[in-house]
Amino acid sequence: MRLTIRRKLMGTLVIVGLLPLTLSLLVILGLGTRMRLKTIHRTYHDVAYSCAQAISLRLNTEVRRLNFLAHLPSVIGYAQKQNALHSRAAIYQSLRIPPPTRRATRPRTGAPARPVNIHSILHNSIASYMRLISHGKPLQAHLLMTDRYGDLIAADVKPRHFFQADQSWWRKAFRDGQPREWVSTVVKDPQTGGEAVVIVLPIRTARSHTWVGFVKETFGILPILRRLRKHIFLRQTTGQLFDRRAGRTVLLTGNITQAAAAQRRFQQEPASDRGDWLTDLFAGTIIGSAPVKFTALRHGAAIPIRLPSWSVIISQPTFLALQPIFRQGRMIGIAGVLMIVGLFILGYIISQREIVDPIHSLQQATAAVGRGQLNVRLLSGEIVDPTFRHDELGDLAHDFERMAQRLQYSRNKLEQGNQTKKRFIDLAAHELRTPVTRIISAMGLLRRQLSRLGVLRATEAGAAENSDPTANIRLHLDVISTAAARLEKIINDLCKLVETDRFSTQLHRRRFDIRELIRNVCEENRGFLAVRRQQLELDIPETLPSFDGDPDKISDILTNVLSNASRFSPDGATIKVAVRMVIGGMLEIIVQDFGSGISPQVMEELFEPFHTGDEILRHHSGDVQQGGSGLGLGLAIVRRFVDMHDGALRVDPSPQGTRVQILLPLSEEAPLPPGAKDPAAGAAKTPSPQNFSHNHGGS
Repeated sequence: MRLTIRRKLMGTLVIVGLLPLTLSLLVILGLGTRMRLKTIHRTYHDVAYSCAQAISLRLNTEVRRLNFLAHLPSVIGYAQKQNALHSRAAIYQSLRIPPPTRRATRPRTGAPARPVNIHSILHNSIASYMRLISHGKPLQAHLLMTDRYGDLIAADVKPRHFFQADQSWWRKAFRDGQPREWVSTVVKDPQTGGEAVVIVLPIRTARSHTWVGFVKETFGILPILRRLRKHIFLRQTTGQLFDRRAGRTVLLTGNITQAAAAQRRFQQEPASDRGDWLTDLFAGTIIGSAPVKFTALRHGAAIPIRLPSWSVIISQPTFLALQPIFRQGRMIGIAGVLMIVGLFILGYIISQREIVDPIHSLQQATAAVGRGQLNVRLLSGEIVDPTFRHDELGDLAHDFERMAQRLQYSRNKLEQGNQTKKRFIDLAAHELRTPVTRIISAMGLLRRQLSRLGVLRATEAGAAENSDPTANIRLHLDVISTAAARLEKIINDLCKLVETDRFSTQLHRRRFDIRELIRNVCEENRGFLAVRRQQLELDIPETLPSFDGDPDKISDILTNVLSNASRFSPDGATIKVAVRMVIGGMLEIIVQDFGSGISPQVMEELFEPFHTGDEILRHHSGDVQQGGSGLGLGLAIVRRFVDMHDGALRVDPSPQGTRVQILLPLSEEAPLPPGAKDPAAGAAKTPSPQNFSHNHGGS
């Protein structure tokens, strides 16, 4: 597809508009994404930290409250009393005295069975304290108290099991024979069926710190869940309480798939990589995390109670977090495209009117000038082109008009000179033809009259005996006849040039003996060579195939080449003519002279008609000015006639002379004689300045 000015302007407008918009969008999206991800990560970290602190505070409050209950003197005293009753029950059993009540719990291994009184468990001072603590928190916290043997001695609600020593919490709180503080992870509450956290604290005496029992609270996680949901205020955000030790989520609010992706990133990536916005961008999930830690006080001293290894994780998919950025970028892009389209239309209209239309007008005017219509005017004349303004294109139009005017003036001058030249040549040819014809006729009459008078015979017979001036009459008559014939040929060429403005374009082909034609042309030119004592050496094979061409034009070719060779060679020089067959069915004719050559400045105009060169006069020699310049038609005729025969011409000058090579194709393949050479080094088909290093001027 051709890139016109209009397409280039449209492409430039598009590039100038879209490139800044694209770069601006990339900068906006890049900086916006970086800022957005950093902000979201920092926000999620703060939210996770706030949630972790809230959970720690709530659990710490429960532990402190339960710790306060475990250190009440009444609670310690009640536990000691129940332990003593348990000891009396063992004494009754050893004396086979029935216990005070018939109802008994399942016997514990290694401990005697004890009677159970539900009323005493639910309605005592400690149970009242427990109900007071858990009042207003239905299904959220349940408290119970056991003695050191695992029997239930107080509870705020009716329990399912009265013997607690075989429960899982007892085994975890009473390990290796020693009681200890214990806080569970999220477990199933058997009382309510919901999820809860179990807190167990041992009851010890104030002075001896003797263990007398356990106080246990089953704390529902609904407040923690509410706290987590309260802090997760962002849209499409997932929050979870992740147990690092167990490797699972114990509390979840949000999408479970998103939570699983956040877990994987939390477990696989170190904490130092979670704040990098590029990591957040390519990870696909943004997370913020914070561990849950707290410390409870006991007996006025700080005794750490470690929670399960919990971490609060707040997460969101990256593409959801970046949706506002993409939305803003899309809005900016649409607005920018609309603005670019508007500016593009405006720029197209302006460029069409101010640039394309003037250039189009200049293009049409230039094409008209190329067709020869030099009367084209853009800013003057009857019709003025309104597309041009006072700018560079307007100045170019003014320059174009001045150029067209000068071209028209120069062409008129050339036409006048050409007409003058044609009239001169026509007149000269017409005026010269009559005396030349008369000279030739007079020479014929003189020959006949001399023959009648016997002068020629007498001079021939007595030429060797005396030095009569009439002895050279025959030789002078031959020279005059040859010169008159040559002059007649020049006049005929001038007439052809005047009549057709070019050389003959028609070939009168016939088959002839080219060997005989070459010998005849050489013999016809020997008279000119003899005047300057020049020798002609011929190297022509005895047999040559017949040639199909125009013999008159072949004769003109050889005559002009030999004439140039004689003109530009010094007196007494030798001119060589060689003819041979070359591989490829070509006939090669070589004319070699030993003149002084010519400068390379005339190479480009060597074959132009009427070109005679710039240093011709330095070749003058002899008495008849045979080295003088001619009309400049010789080489022009040679090239034209060689081209008409589909041949090739090459001129190789050197300081020692000039070698002219002519290649003519034969009409049919003929067997090559021994010694035929390859024409690879032959002449080029169409001569050009590159084919000639030094050349003669045309004669």
